[in-house]
Amino acid sequence: MAGRFALQLTAALAMMGLVGCSMNMPLEGTNWKPISLNDGDGVTETDGASRARLQIDRAGKVSGCGGVNYFFGKASIADEKLNFGALGMTMMAGPGLPYENAFMKALKETASYSITGDKLSLFDADGKLLATFQAEPETEANGDTK
Repeated sequence: MAGRFALQLTAALAMMGLVGCSMNMPLEGTNWKPISLNDGDGVTETDGASRARLQIDRAGKVSGCGGVNYFFGKASIADEKLNFGALGMTMMAGPGLPYENAFMKALKETASYSITGDKLSLFDADGKLLATFQAEPETEANGDTK
């Protein structure tokens, strides 16, 4: 009984410690949804862009959806430097193509990144903000949040 209480107390203290600090999401293994693009062309999210996502796995494999088409490729990651290599892409048409073009342009111009909590920011070589993403909760196959 005393051992169980100690375990519960340890778990509660650990959780309280986590609540008080802000933890950054990892770049790799997180599903990132774009929440803003700063392309300078005034492109805004359209119906097709609601599907836009970015994922980078631990080996640097990149995949996602620009809003209409799916893309894939490799990323080079070192410290806070991030470069996307040549990305392959499906070639479908749809109403979200202007947004998708701005989204893919942001990826192409990315030179560095920062993560604060659940927000990922991509920057060009001059430090200009290109895009901001928000981490999405992982979901089970049945659609429930993990």
